[in-house]
Amino acid sequence: MRANLFANGADLWQLREWRTDLNPDGSPYFRAEPVKDTPQIEFFSNLDVPAGGRMEDLRKQFLGELRTVTAARLLQPEKAKDAGKVSDTVDFIALVGADFGNKFTDFQSNEPFDDSENPAKQSDQLARDALTAGLGAQNVATKPSVDELLTRAGAVTCGGCHHFSSGKPISGTGTPTEIKWPESLSDPSFLHINEAGELSPALKDNFLVSRCRNLNAFLSSPLAFAPVAPQSAPPEPSVDNVLTQLQSGAAPAAKLSSLSTFSATVEKRCEAARKVSRARSRPCAGSIET
Repeated sequence: MRANLFANGADLWQLREWRTDLNPDGSPYFRAEPVKDTPQIEFFSNLDVPAGGRMEDLRKQFLGELRTVTAARLLQPEKAKDAGKVSDTVDFIALVGADFGNKFTDFQSNEPFDDSENPAKQSDQLARDALTAGLGAQNVATKPSVDELLTRAGAVTCGGCHHFSSGKPISGTGTPTEIKWPESLSDPSFLHINEAGELSPALKDNFLVSRCRNLNAFLSSPLAFAPVAPQSAPPEPSVDNVLTQLQSGAAPAAKLSSLSTFSATVEKRCEAARKVSRARSRPCAGSIET
């Protein structure tokens, strides 16, 4: 469940996330969850990160992922376009993502109505260098700029999607093929649905269109969306089967393979039995030995 509210008067809009869970006595409660794809801005800018602490270690890990996992994910629209899977701007925007790890995320997404939470404005040179290196390692026909990638990184946060990334270029800046992150409502400038029920251009022209396409694709071919059933392991060979194989006229190589498989199965079962035997021979945890 997600909820948003104004905190500290009207100076800060904040979104938080919860999941339903059960207490030990079985009663339900809302468990606070990190807001997905909303890393702390300090990891982009190194602001207020004390040296030698846990935050510094996380900052190093964050920069490492910017070069690898995050850069690859931020370029997913270009990869899909090169593969012929993007037909228009709606498809392109729908593929924008970052997949930031939960260890980097906050328990709230803030929108203070300035650029203090905006990666495109707050990222220091180390963060930009990490994305530049990641960009160079990706094989796409048309590479976006680092600024466009940082705008995408901000756009997938709640504050960015609602406000500071609204209307900002995410591809082809200044060219005829420029793509901008879709806009929220103009008054006030951070809502996607206002109290009168009016929908933002982002919803009407992009997000809902993309979801309708996905739903139509599912209704047209639901089996294409079915999860792939895990393959079951082959049955273990029995003694009778192995004896039959050894007494048959099969090639020596086939007989040897059958015997090796059976031998490995026997060894695996023996090791399992030894583990059980060792466990039974140990005193119970917390027991008193005299």
